[in-house]
Amino acid sequence: MIRLTPVVERWSFDCPFWVVEQDEFYVPVPRMPTPGQSGAVLWALIGPAATGDDGAVTATEPAAAVEAYLALDDAFVAGGLRMTKGECVIDPGCCADLGEWRDWQRVVAGYEIDLGHSPTPFVEHRGPTVRVWSDGGHAPAEGPFDPATPYIDIARADLPVLLHAVQQDLMGFHAAIRPWVEDLVGPLAQPLLAAVDQRLLISAPLR
Repeated sequence: MIRLTPVVERWSFDCPFWVVEQDEFYVPVPRMPTPGQSGAVLWALIGPAATGDDGAVTATEPAAAVEAYLALDDAFVAGGLRMTKGECVIDPGCCADLGEWRDWQRVVAGYEIDLGHSPTPFVEHRGPTVRVWSDGGHAPAEGPFDPATPYIDIARADLPVLLHAVQQDLMGFHAAIRPWVEDLVGPLAQPLLAAVDQRLLISAPLR
């Protein structure tokens, strides 16, 4: 069974404001998160805005951290979609953006998309099948490319269903964190939830 899971890159600095589950480099965005998962994902979003270049948290309270996040001009969210099939797991590469998850719709139409680098996953179109390689996307056209690189084949016709499941994961997470965020930052909860929705392109209809 193939699955696409939204993930964010774990913010590596400790969060002084709430409990954060930090077991993996990429943190899944689950439809029904635990408190630790909610904290980890929110800190991955908010933490960069509330942390200085020296790694020290600059915000003094949760509201200040949220205000710093809301003031950001750059909506970049390090992460993307994790593809799994059995034992094979293909994570997004460095500098991929979860906010661009809808770009996978372009794969359905036969286009290539940026999946990050180091490693560099890439999409190969094979008629009705899309082959997603876990690495090698920066290899020159003439090689070298290692054909032993792990990959996952997926029927192109199955991608829309998988992307709708991704949206359901994001929408479920967004709904689940509402009471937690309201308790945490009160009147800033609605602007924060709206910003998360907008920056991750959660609720807009999928084509």
